[in-house]
Amino acid sequence: MEGAVCVFQLKGHITPVRTVVFSPDGLALVSGGVGGLMNIWSLRDGSVLQTVIAGSGAIQNIVWIPDVGVAVCSNRSKVRWNIFWNQNQFTRRPRMVM
Repeated sequence: MEGAVCVFQLKGHITPVRTVVFSPDGLALVSGGVGGLMNIWSLRDGSVLQTVIAGSGAIQNIVWIPDVGVAVCSNRSKVRWNIFWNQNQFTRRPRMVM
């Protein structure tokens, strides 16, 4: 793309990244890998805000929920993680999926 500039190279996954989603405010990015690792990135400086192991299988989908955080689904798991955002800190709470 003509005129495009690389701002950050986000390095933090050992396995291939399967999904990437921007936060609603555009200040963060969440990436999910084949190995079940999820990184939440600051788009202000390119740093990892938090790393979460969401499950033993590949992350299938990540959805930002405005004013709440993210919901993550991985295969080989019947647990959906709700990751809540609070003052630049994420806390995770498992929710069972039937």
